[in-house]
Amino acid sequence: MRGSSPFFLPSEKMLKKLLAQATKKCYSLFEVSRMDRTDKKEVPRMVHQDLWSLGRVLSRLYRQTQMWMDRAFEPLGLGRGLYQYLVEVARSPEANQMELAEKLALDGASVTRGIGRLEKLGYVERRRDALDRRMWRISLSPKGKEVLPRLEEEFQRWNRAASLGASEEEITRQVAFLRRSMEEIARCMQEDYGDDLMGGVAVPGLHNSEESGAFASQKRSDG
Repeated sequence: MRGSSPFFLPSEKMLKKLLAQATKKCYSLFEVSRMDRTDKKEVPRMVHQDLWSLGRVLSRLYRQTQMWMDRAFEPLGLGRGLYQYLVEVARSPEANQMELAEKLALDGASVTRGIGRLEKLGYVERRRDALDRRMWRISLSPKGKEVLPRLEEEFQRWNRAASLGASEEEITRQVAFLRRSMEEIARCMQEDYGDDLMGGVAVPGLHNSEESGAFASQKRSDG
């Protein structure tokens, strides 16, 4: 399946960061009208109706993607976003829980709970880190490897729906635009408010030589 699609599913982390960046930046485009003399409440009003259209579209895209994947993977026990942990373990074999938390831009406790659920379902295996006994190294179990094609098949379906039959060149331009938008919003937020919205994590590229599919790392490790 490697390289079979010109467009891979953006991670939940990427969608969340892009949505958070757009949301915070667009808040500056709001004006608050004078306090209403009758109910003493401040009534927010948009400067222009279309200023929030990009944020609204991104928000809906994120919600639709989550609904799609949750419904598709619930029969496997991987609904409610649990599939994202499995995908990251496939991408980062033998990573510990803190490394996974950094890659997913989630807190360590959430990742530990998610990995624990995957272990109970038989999708991952844990072993003590040889250098730090407090840490666990996480890898896919045979059952976890077996389910990867089903996940990637669903990602391919999402890709086909989201890309609307666009060419690889068109998709590359669109993703490049979104990446520039994300980076510019992060830069503005850093300058204006001191917020590091990128979290020190690089935005996934469309055609990265180190990762050409959802589970490239796992495929390389499997030989």
